[in-house]
Order: sequence, then C-alpha cells, then structure tokens
Amino acid sequence: MDESSLGREAAEAMRHADFQDVMPLPSLRGLPLALTAVRALELWSDLATGVKRPAKLKPSERIDVMDECLDVVVPEPDHPAGFRFTGMSVAQLRAALKAAVEYSSEHEQFENVFHSAQALAMRHAARQRVGRRVELACFFQHSLWIPEQASSQTIRSLPLSLDALSEAADPERRKFRRNQLLVEVLETRMLAMRNFPTRGRRLPIGRRGSSDPWLTAWMNWRLIPQMHKPDSDGYHEYQLALPSLETSYFSDHFPVRNLFAHLRFSEFRDPHGRRVLLLEEVQSDWMRDLRRQRSNHPLHARRIAKGRHGVTVPASVPELPIEKYWLDVAMKALIDVASNRKIDIIAWVPGKIQTELNVGLPLSVTQRLYDCQVPDRLAEHLGWENVRSIHVDYPTYRRDVVIRHRDEGWVLFRPDLDAVVSAFVPDWETILKLHRIQARPTVERLPAFQVFANNDEGAQRLPDIDDFDPLPE
Repeated sequence: MDESSLGREAAEAMRHADFQDVMPLPSLRGLPLALTAVRALELWSDLATGVKRPAKLKPSERIDVMDECLDVVVPEPDHPAGFRFTGMSVAQLRAALKAAVEYSSEHEQFENVFHSAQALAMRHAARQRVGRRVELACFFQHSLWIPEQASSQTIRSLPLSLDALSEAADPERRKFRRNQLLVEVLETRMLAMRNFPTRGRRLPIGRRGSSDPWLTAWMNWRLIPQMHKPDSDGYHEYQLALPSLETSYFSDHFPVRNLFAHLRFSEFRDPHGRRVLLLEEVQSDWMRDLRRQRSNHPLHARRIAKGRHGVTVPASVPELPIEKYWLDVAMKALIDVASNRKIDIIAWVPGKIQTELNVGLPLSVTQRLYDCQVPDRLAEHLGWENVRSIHVDYPTYRRDVVIRHRDEGWVLFRPDLDAVVSAFVPDWETILKLHRIQARPTVERLPAFQVFANNDEGAQRLPDIDDFDPLPE
C-alpha cells in the first residue's frame, strides 16, 4: 500500500474511530492480542505527571507518543468488557519486541500493524480522548492500594506469552502484579509546565511540585469560611477510581473513567491551634446512577469527553464491584489523609446544611449519609476507643445567598427566590468578594471526632507524588 492510499484510508478510519474501540493485533505465540484507548486520558496524566515512566525507546524509534496511552489487551468475548488488560502499553510492547532478539519475526509482523491506517486511527482516538483536558489539568496519582474488603481478590500477572517476551527483553524487569479492584487515589491539578504534542514523538514535560489546585465547579457547594476565619490551610478534591477494572463507567461530573467516589475537604486550625480536617462532601455518582437505572429512572448524561466536547452515550451503567463498601473505602482514604497531615479533629458537614447547599437534594438522603453512615464508618475505621464526639465552631455564612457556576464563570443565587442576584463574574476571587458583601455571616456547630490515638497503624500512607514508586505496567 502506497503512502497516498494509506493516508486516504487513515483519514476515513479516523472519522469513525472511538477510544473505546478494540483493534485486533497479531497473536503472540498463540496468545490473541488487541489494543484500546479506553484508558488514554488516565495514562496520559500518569505520563505527564511523572507517575508512569515511558517505554525504553529512542526518539527515532517512536511512531507516536500516543503509543504510551494505548493498552495491549487480551480479547475475551465472554467478559463484560470484551477484553482483559495485560498491563502493557503499545509502546512497552514495541520496546520489548525490539529488545528480544528471538522475537525478530514477531517484531516485523507487529510493526506492520502498528504502521497501518487502523493503528493511526486508534492513536487519533486516544488523542481525542485526552483532548482539551491536558491544557487544563492532569490527574495526580497519589496512591494505588487494595481495600481490605478486596484483599482476597486474585492478584493477576502478565499472560505467559507476554511474560516470556518481557523476560527475554529485560531479565531484570519488575514482575507485573495487580489486583483488578485496586483503587487509585487522584487529585485534579493544573500543571505549571506541560507539553502536549498534536502528533509525533515528543514526550510530555511535567514539573513536579509546581502545580496549583485546579478550581472546579464543585466549589459551588462549599461551606465557605468567613474571611480570615478560620485559619485555612487548604482545600482539596480527591477522586477514587478503579483503573484496572475492564468495564467502563463515566460520570456526568468528571472525565475520569471508573470513578466510584469523590471527596471534597478543607483544613483549618481551631482557636486552640488544633488541626481540623473538614469533610465537605462525599458522593458516588456510580451508585447514584445504579440506583436510578434499577428504578427505571432517566440517567444523567455521560461526559465521555471526546476532544473538546462531552458526548452522551446511551450505555447502561455497569455493576460496581465494591458497591457494598464504597463508603468504607472513601472514609479509609480520608483517614489516610488525616494521618498523613497529623490531623487532631475530623469534622463533617451535617445533612441539614448539605441540603441547604444542594438545593433539591432530599433531606432524608443527606441525613442518612452524613448523620449516620459517615460518622459510623469513620468511628469504625478509626476505632471507637480512639475518638470522642465533639462539636467544632465554624465561622461561615447563611445559605440565603450561594455561589453557582455559570458557563465559564460564577453568579450569586438566592435559593428562596430561585433567582440570580448578581452580575456574571468570570473569576472565583471576585465572586467570593461579592458573596462576603451580600451573605449574612453565622457560626455553625459542626459534628466532629477528636482523634486521641496515632492511627498510622491502620492507615496506608498516601505518598507524595515525588516519592511515589509506580507499579509496573
């Protein structure tokens, strides 16, 4: 096939390419293989932030940087997703085939496929999946860990054919071992330096430790502290995902695949100098959508994030394997954070205030979650003997005027009037100033646990991005 015909074929394939497609590859000594871009966004974030190391290929040997974001999978028609992850990227497969002399015939065969029009289309689909998100934020991976309830799950390794190839290419390699229900803890951040090539072989550049928190629309529902009160040490949003689970769920709020819970929390010091961690929200979009699907209620639109536009896909919501203990995992992550930051008190926003911040959310739902389940799970994992129930005074504002996200900016909203009461403001700091003028201050007594014991033994420390040692892909 000449280059002109390949170009026409590739252009046609790109028009129909989807990052969730599965493209067949040649078999590797009897093992059927394929590739998909379903994890392209997450793998790109790992690469751009330094969590994932690029394959050992020279720049001249690379076809496209997107090969780092294409997963090599084993087709399994009976599996709900139609495949199983191998833990190897296309770039890593190409590097291994090139390094293993005894695989020279397979290397030539695979290279022909990787230069085909269909492979070019898959790289295009991966690039569309990454899309504009790279210009905005990456997902900093804090930790990969297996929750206690999933510790009995099988630890999977590379299929034998790929393992033999990896051994031949690098006898001193680290063995791939991963649990399907392994949890990834992520924080969305804006990168100070990044390099996203539109095509070609250059790798992303991420500068560790120089990023600022990325402000998202979820800050609409914060319990905003009064100015300079309390002494705030920061606001954070964590997402919990299942990156090694083959079936895919997409929420209507986040572009991350298989995100099963998110946490919003802030830190401050009380008048006695004690460090307080305030849980502002914990939620599972996956569980919400499962309940709606089981009740035959309409589902929220999915933000699949193809290129610059979210795309609604009429797909059913897959089962959440950790459905029964998603909140346990979320509270364990929060305790990890508290342990890492030497927190003295863990507080949370009660159900009544949650309903005031989230207009339309039933009080019965928020009370069950924040007044019963959250404290029960926290106390259970902290140890009832290690906590004492107290209250924390939190200077904030009445919810008669709240901040709402509109388009690419913010407005003030009166829930009682169901009306916007300010001009459109494009930045957060300005809308905060307007809010402080119009909203009435108050002091809320928030429920809390004072933590007496050092709970490092029961928590798995979330390493900083600089000391994270990634599992081998």
